[in-house]
Amino acid sequence: MRNISLINLEFSEVFFMFHTVELYRDINSLEYYHLVNSLKSLSKKSKTKYFENYSDKRETVFNCFTENGIIIVMKQYQVDIYTYHKVKIRINPKRLTNNNEFVEVAKENDLDRIRKEFRKVMSILRKEFNEKSKNKVKFIFDMLDKYCVRRIDFCVNIFFKNSEKVMELIRRSDVPKNFKPYLIYDTKDKRFIMPKNSFYINSKLLTINIYLKNAQMLNDNYFNSINISTSEGIIRFEVQCYLQKVNNIKSKYKIDINNIFNIATKNIAEETLRYYLKKTVGFEDYYTLSEAKNLINNNKQYRDSTKKEMIDLIRLINKKRSIPKAREEYSGKSSSFDMLIKKIRALNINPVTCLLYTSDAADEGLGV
Repeated sequence: MRNISLINLEFSEVFFMFHTVELYRDINSLEYYHLVNSLKSLSKKSKTKYFENYSDKRETVFNCFTENGIIIVMKQYQVDIYTYHKVKIRINPKRLTNNNEFVEVAKENDLDRIRKEFRKVMSILRKEFNEKSKNKVKFIFDMLDKYCVRRIDFCVNIFFKNSEKVMELIRRSDVPKNFKPYLIYDTKDKRFIMPKNSFYINSKLLTINIYLKNAQMLNDNYFNSINISTSEGIIRFEVQCYLQKVNNIKSKYKIDINNIFNIATKNIAEETLRYYLKKTVGFEDYYTLSEAKNLINNNKQYRDSTKKEMIDLIRLINKKRSIPKAREEYSGKSSSFDMLIKKIRALNINPVTCLLYTSDAADEGLGV
């Protein structure tokens, strides 16, 4: 496992683009009335449940299309004296095109098929709606381009033979400014920790979640009777973009209409993923502590005093087991810490080092 290059590869070589997308459109009261009645009728026929959203009582969640990777949410809410209505649709696009696919992610060239499959699946709702409304209200809810994107999860699956060891290194990555780690309470250690087998951080705009796909599926009872062997060795890098981030993307790329066909492109997905991976994990190679020290010492670019500071920092990161914890313990200025990190990365060395050999462990009394 010497000189691990984590994600220094062309994204075109892997399955990548997006996994989950949440769409919405504003509707009038008559459309809302007939849609809700039609969905209730379909739920009864398919023996599926619908329920009030526990986190937002103004929403009703319908599960009559979950086998196709679709959840429909009907929302009715008031602002002052006015009542507004929305329909929200959450889609797993890969499951929409293949009901039994839980690992691969959708790509840009899947979009036309996603459009056709969505319309095909919604034909049942169209029929029910037309019967309820007696064809007096036009049904356009099977047309994906009529919806706006509320959330999109860009992601890439990458296979590693030693995925568990790589995941342990990723968990020690940096947490950018304005992000907070998602923590759960560990009853054994009696402290808050990041969920096992994942690197999970949030901001107001988005969530970054990097995790072992197989471990995630093993912990979900839904997959108990499903063969999940294709997920072994896969680490998924996921950037979940919420509405404000989607609006920022729309502005950055000068997109006129915020629909799935304009947002879910290879270019936007790749640039978004690369940007946030660089700010967290980095694209540099992983080395053992001894190897990293040698590379820094042998470099002619920096003065000896700077080299010492860089080596002291990677020792601290190694000792504290993560960049954020090392930042907390660092005795110098925050700006100095960040500058040293930048210099280490400039040598194609990841500041997170791995101790895998006896000589390294003896050097520091530590190990992975």
